[in-house]
Amino acid sequence: MLYFLSEKGLKLASINPKQVRDFAKASGKLAKTDKIDSKVIAMFVEVFSPPVVKVPDGETIELNAFVVRRKQLMNMLVSEKNRFSSCPSKASKQSLRKHMKWLEKEISSLEDNISNMLKNSPQWQTNKDVLKSVPGVGAVLTFSLLSGLTELGQITSRKVSALAGLAPMNRDSGKFKGKRFTQGGRIDIRTALY
Repeated sequence: MLYFLSEKGLKLASINPKQVRDFAKASGKLAKTDKIDSKVIAMFVEVFSPPVVKVPDGETIELNAFVVRRKQLMNMLVSEKNRFSSCPSKASKQSLRKHMKWLEKEISSLEDNISNMLKNSPQWQTNKDVLKSVPGVGAVLTFSLLSGLTELGQITSRKVSALAGLAPMNRDSGKFKGKRFTQGGRIDIRTALY
């Protein structure tokens, strides 16, 4: 739907449905129907003017698909290693070993595809060089950030930290100073950073 509407030249915004529902309740609209929802969404957009979403291009979508698939295979590999360490059966261990080898080969292939994509794009190559110049930032974090935070280099560092779910939130009232906490953001990016 996002790509279809974008191709038609429409400006798009991504809005948290809970915020819209809370806005509806605060506006006294407790009933929920498609007709009411469309009016509430229009009111919400008029009041808050959410930022227009930049729809990722085909290459970015493909890069993200490779990164997501790599993460899935890494999780499978960890599971298989855990099974292997507690497996009493030699036959089962043989099967696990074979599967782990296949997973490692697939992960390596995905990493090669990701590296080639980054090399073939001057913009990604520049961003990759900047990211890798930061101590502690390796290949995996680099391609996770490039695929999941496409806004890098276009928005402020405060907005980037909020998108990653790293911006501390205040919970103060009057003289009470609550603890600062982080929440929300893009979970894949937050996970990659930790």
